Parts: sequence; C-alpha cells; structure tokens
Amino acid sequence: TERGAIGTITLKGEEFTTRKDDKPSPIEVTMTRLSAERRVLDFHEEGGRLGVELTAAAGAKLEDLLGLKLADIRAKIAETKKPQPAIVRARIEADMKVDIVEKFSTQNVVAFLEGSDPKLKDEIVLFSAHYDHVGVAQAGGARGQAQAPGGPSVAHIYNGADDDGSGTVGILNLAESFAAINRPRRSLMFAWHCGEEKGLWGSEYYVKRPTKPLDKVVANINIDMIGRNSDDKPENANHVFVIGARRTSQELTDLVYKVNADRMRLDETDNGDYFHRSDHFNYARNRIPVAF
Repeated sequence: TERGAIGTITLKGEEFTTRKDDKPSPIEVTMTRLSAERRVLDFHEEGGRLGVELTAAAGAKLEDLLGLKLADIRAKIAETKKPQPAIVRARIEADMKVDIVEKFSTQNVVAFLEGSDPKLKDEIVLFSAHYDHVGVAQAGGARGQAQAPGGPSVAHIYNGADDDGSGTVGILNLAESFAAINRPRRSLMFAWHCGEEKGLWGSEYYVKRPTKPLDKVVANINIDMIGRNSDDKPENANHVFVIGARRTSQELTDLVYKVNADRMRLDETDNGDYFHRSDHFNYARNRIPVAF
C-alpha cells in the first residue's frame, strides 16, 4: 500500500486447483471462489482494496501476458527470504462479474431489555451467539469427509450442538434469567446471529444496520462452543478460553478476571486465531470491547 497498491492478484498453484479422482479441488473445497466474490462485493460497498484469486491456468496466461517468469521469482524469494518486486508496464482491465452461487433469506434475532438506571440505561451490554452451522458437507467437502473402512466417501452431517447450539441456548438462558429478576442498571441486548460459518455475515450485517446506536454498546460478550470441556477431559470442566478482551480493553479484562478468577481457570491462548473467526470480531472492528 505504501507503493500505491490498489489490490492483489493471488495465483493458486496446481496443487490447489487440480481435481483428483473427480473430487473437488482444495480451492473449491474452501469455497475460495465464493470468498473472492464476497471481496468484490465488499470492494464496491466499502471502497476497499480488491483481492482476486486466479487458478493456475489463468495465472499462467497472466504470466505470459506480463512477460514474467514467476518460477524464477519464487526461487529467488525462497533463497533470499525477501519479496522480489518486479516492474511491468501493462494496463490491466478487468470486468468483475459476480455470480450468485447461493441465494436464501435468513435473519438475525435480537432482544432488548432496558436497564433500570435512568442514566446508565443508555449504555448497552450486548450478548451474542450464532445459531447457524455448516449443515451437510458433501464427500470431500471443506470439513473433511466420512468414510467407512474400505468404503466410499459419503456426505457428513454436522449438527452444531456445540458450535454453536450451546452458545445459542446459553444466551437464551441469560435473557430469561435477567428478565425474571430485577433488571440490571445498564440495558442488555441479546443477538442471535446468522451466517457466522459463512464468514461472520450476520454480525457484519448487524453492525452496519444496528437496531440500537452502536456507539451505545459498551461491551460485547460473544459465547461460542461452551458445550463440552477442553479435550473432553473431566478435569477441564472449569477451563474457559477468554479471547479478545485483552486486545480491546484492559478494563474489561480486569473485570473478567475479578469475577471469574476464583471459580474458573481462564485461558487466553488463541492458537486457532479465534479472535478473527467469530462474531465478536465485527464488534471489535468498531472499537467495542469484546470477550469471546
């Protein structure tokens, strides 16, 4: 970006784009095409930088048109461990057409409980969870495949009881509990987001079109996958991962530890990069303190 880049073109190697035994290629399995189309939409909606991914065959054509030898450039990068910029004089015109590969209607579900304090009720603590999962993955699909010993690959059903049926009923229980007792001083919002597994779509939609002013939300508590112990071990019953608080608010971090440290084993490890992979991320992008 410092040199004026307005976008990226990523060339996928043959190992990512070649089908084997008529099974989907890795690029198809991970729905890269759909992701690329999403980035095209984001580019037009938000004025961002465009990112496009090309198959190996399309990349070879581009390489020929630009007069580049990408194999030599890759070898040099591997040798020096540094980027190898190359200047080309070319004008690239692209007609980006977005194909609708899947169309359906869904919705976020939102509930609001007004606080009891005349002043503090303007502040909102938002609890969130996502009620979608990946459904049925076809043989060779993104989440792997089911295969009987010596038998053919078959479709696999992902029920989503933990991810995130557990969080869905978790915040429903919270909503029922808060409604049944004396209302807290601050207002509470409960958001059941759709489309999280597709790319945090429900929360992305909500932060762009909130039902209450987003600047009134003082914290987002996002609950995801609380249905089983870490590693399924009984001794990990009180082991809870807390991600995002320290990255967004020291005050929220201190509060989490003050309330839970004597009853829970809090773990801020994020080896799976969950900070970017659940709905709290869209709230964090809007400078709202979050805890996952």
